[in-house]
Amino acid sequence: MVPAGQRLRQLAAAAVDAVSPDQLVRRALQRHDDQLTVDGRSYTLSRNVYLVGAGKAVLGMAAAVEQLLHPHLVRGLLSVPVGARPAHLLPGIEVCEGAADNQPDAAAARTAGRIAELAAELSAGDLLLVLLSGGGSALLPAPRPPLTLPLKACLSRQLAERGASIQELNAARRGLSRLKGGGLARLARPARTLALILSDVVGDPLDLIASGPTCLLLGGETTVIVRGAGRGGRNQQLALAFALELERLVRERRLPPTARAALLCFGTDGRDGPTDAAGAVVDQAVAADARAAGLRPEQYLADNDSYAFFARFRSGAHHILVGQTGTNVMDVMALVVEQPPPRDRAAG
Repeated sequence: MVPAGQRLRQLAAAAVDAVSPDQLVRRALQRHDDQLTVDGRSYTLSRNVYLVGAGKAVLGMAAAVEQLLHPHLVRGLLSVPVGARPAHLLPGIEVCEGAADNQPDAAAARTAGRIAELAAELSAGDLLLVLLSGGGSALLPAPRPPLTLPLKACLSRQLAERGASIQELNAARRGLSRLKGGGLARLARPARTLALILSDVVGDPLDLIASGPTCLLLGGETTVIVRGAGRGGRNQQLALAFALELERLVRERRLPPTARAALLCFGTDGRDGPTDAAGAVVDQAVAADARAAGLRPEQYLADNDSYAFFARFRSGAHHILVGQTGTNVMDVMALVVEQPPPRDRAAG
């Protein structure tokens, strides 16, 4: 039988492949000659399409758009994370990197300003196609004057450290931004605006995006209240907390000694917090084995230092390291609990 941990890693790869952004875009857009149809609405194509985008998945989205709408695509400008995988795009589509460690920075702000300028130059008859995915908030920072980018980033960081949900964070970001909350569409008037949004928020609220064995599969994003000074992300934090909980269940004999349990927690974008890991996979032996190796998992958890724990434990064997995936549709958590079948007894 394939070990539960290995099966969970295979599940992670399959989950990322299933939400490939180019496939999702191709299902959303239909073109017939010079007519583009999206969700029952038609748009006339006449070398009048301008493309902008921000987020961790927009490279794959833009590649599909470019193939579908060529030669009607006039110009494009994308804001993507530092180190994003390159995609073959038309020369007219410029790709700019920014938001190192998932934080808005000067590079992302410059790109956001150029996106605003592009939108403001459009006229009636033009179509602005906006691509958005998770990570777009950090990649499209445009503070309302006199607010500065460092101050806005400080406010967002303080909210996150105090346990604000993604809904609360994006609501605050909308109120502080020139482009979020419909600002980009207002700049583009009288041109028509069409947005393609790859959701990473539970329930798909469009105003919040970018701003044998028993297997339980969940999607969403947990919230971590930061009290320590360590380094990690919500998926690694959850995996470490679950490893300690499994240890308790084994100690209290609430988990049968022959049972095998494993949990996978990972971010579909390949980045969990300001780390190079997507998440981690744990089983009921992790906490006890870590103690035997001289590590104190509860101390790492209390210090929000889950990345260091998994990097040091078994030389990082439990980390999920996949690099930037080019997509972003929330986090995935998968739990496998299996009870080996009883052995046949020899006849007496």
